[in-house]
Amino acid sequence: MARAGRLLKVESELEFIDSYVEKNDFDGINMLTKSHGIDCYDSYKRTFLILASSKGNESILNYIIEKGADIDFQDKNGFSALHFASQNNEIGIIEILLNKGANPNVRDFHGNPPIWTAIMNAREDFSIVKKLLEKNADIQTKNNHGKSPKEMWNLRFNDEIESLLK
Repeated sequence: MARAGRLLKVESELEFIDSYVEKNDFDGINMLTKSHGIDCYDSYKRTFLILASSKGNESILNYIIEKGADIDFQDKNGFSALHFASQNNEIGIIEILLNKGANPNVRDFHGNPPIWTAIMNAREDFSIVKKLLEKNADIQTKNNHGKSPKEMWNLRFNDEIESLLK
């Protein structure tokens, strides 16, 4: 997942924006977004929206979306909020993002969409994969390495992915 290279240079006060999300610090978020914009980010290029998605913080996520955050913003590796929520099996976050218009086909640095991440992290609960399919996630397009999410599904589960939608 990680891409080689240096971290981005950002103002020191942006280095720890994840702590504002963890602490539900709306005042701190307001302070930083007033001075640096709603899509301000840390050295990994992760915004409040991405961090709230990653940590499963629905209250911060809803708040930051209402303030106009870019719902499809991508971090240094091309991961969007949907990628992180898929990685961490955050179904509530997935539902919020998809209902607010997040693109289920945004691709990371390797050309993988969120459904790829959901398939890679699915164990027994396939609800995130199902939600992404319901919102027209593309399972056919191949990534930069010539593999599609459908091929990954078949390799991992030896089953037809379309059966999830029945």
